[in-house]
Amino acid sequence: MDEHKDILAIQPQDEREVLHIEEGIELVIANAEKQVKVLEKILQIAISRTNSYDWIDQMGKPYLTCSGAEKLMPLFGVNLNNTSYDKRYSTDEKGSYYIYQYKGTFSWKGGSIEAIGACSSRDKFFAWDSKAQAFKPLHDVDETNIMKAAYTNMMVNGVTRLLGIRNLTWTQLEGYGVSKEKAARVEYKNGNAGSNLNIISEPQQKRLYAIGKSSGMPEQEFKEWLFKTYAITTTKEIKREFYEDICTHVQNYKGGD
Repeated sequence: MDEHKDILAIQPQDEREVLHIEEGIELVIANAEKQVKVLEKILQIAISRTNSYDWIDQMGKPYLTCSGAEKLMPLFGVNLNNTSYDKRYSTDEKGSYYIYQYKGTFSWKGGSIEAIGACSSRDKFFAWDSKAQAFKPLHDVDETNIMKAAYTNMMVNGVTRLLGIRNLTWTQLEGYGVSKEKAARVEYKNGNAGSNLNIISEPQQKRLYAIGKSSGMPEQEFKEWLFKTYAITTTKEIKREFYEDICTHVQNYKGGD
C-alpha cells in the first residue's frame, strides 16, 4: 500500500513535466512561425527596393547584382567590417593563373555572417578569347576587373545570405514588379558566356533611347556628352554602374547643357 501511495505521489509531477515540454514545443513553433512572417516581410521589402536592372537572368534563374545589394545595405542597416583580400597563384595544364578572394563580415540586428567572394584570371567573362577559342595570356587580362568581380561576389553573397533572399524565382520577383524581360540575360553556349555583365542590356538601351526622345536631348549632343564624360561613343558600351546616372542626366536635359 505504501508503494502504491509513492507511485501516486510521483505521477502528478510527471504530468507537470509533460505539460512543460509541450509548452516548450508550442513556444518553439510560435517563434518559428513568427520568424517565417518576419522573413517574408524582409523579402517583400528587399525586392520592392530593387528594380529589374538590379537583377540578371542567368540560365533562367534570377541573381541579384552588386547595385541591388548596395541598395539593400542601408535600407536594413547592414554593416560590412573586417574586409580583406588575398591573391593566390596556381598552375594547371593550361599554364599559370591567379585567384582573388575577398572576405568580410556582414552584420545587422538579425545576426552576422562571414562571406567570401572570389574570381580568377580564368573567368570567361574577362579572360576568354572567343576568336582563338582559348584563354588570353595573363598579361592581356585586366587584373582590375578580376579584383572588382571578386569584391562584387562577396557583396552579393553576404547581403543575400544575411537577408535570406537567395534561390528566388522569377515568379516571386515579378510579383513585386521586377521584370525578367528587362533584366540583363546571360547564356552559356559551349561553356562560354553569351553576354557581358558589365554592359547594359538591350532593353536598357531602348529605355535610355525613349528617355532621350521624351526629354528632347539631341542625339549628337548626347553622344558628345557621353564621350566627354565616360570616354565612350555608343550606348552599347555603357557600363551598368553608370546607367542610372546617365538616365537621370538625359531625363533632366533642359537644352544646351
